[in-house]
Amino acid sequence: MGAGTGAVAGQLKGGIGTASTVLESGITVAALVVANAAGSVMDPGTGVLYGELFQGRVSRPRPEVHEAALRRLARAAERNGVPPLNTTLAVVATDAGLSKAQAQKLAGTAHDGIARAVRPVHLLSDGDTVFTLATGARPLDAANPSR
Repeated sequence: MGAGTGAVAGQLKGGIGTASTVLESGITVAALVVANAAGSVMDPGTGVLYGELFQGRVSRPRPEVHEAALRRLARAAERNGVPPLNTTLAVVATDAGLSKAQAQKLAGTAHDGIARAVRPVHLLSDGDTVFTLATGARPLDAANPSR
């Protein structure tokens, strides 16, 4: 069995996913994620993926719908007992020339992305980890390193 086989994200199927982009500067940034989270990726009150809530495409549920969703989650947690040992692993790679501190900041920012997409996240039963690597093939613009 390989990474991602049998992976879950809450009650949904997890697994392996990738994404990449080339910035205006020509720098490439890519990510590889194995999603096997103890937390859920879907708001039980609306059925919306948590990640979509931060993109402005959906409205937040009414307070009474939200409270009902929290009660359903609490009952499910009570029924299901201790969560399994899960982890979400990610690698963010770039051809930019990053310092150790910049690579650490990039990994931390990627962790923020996991926190936007999974609830709850960073549990004691989760080993959520993000690694960053940079080849250094393309130097950063010193005047504007965020490009």
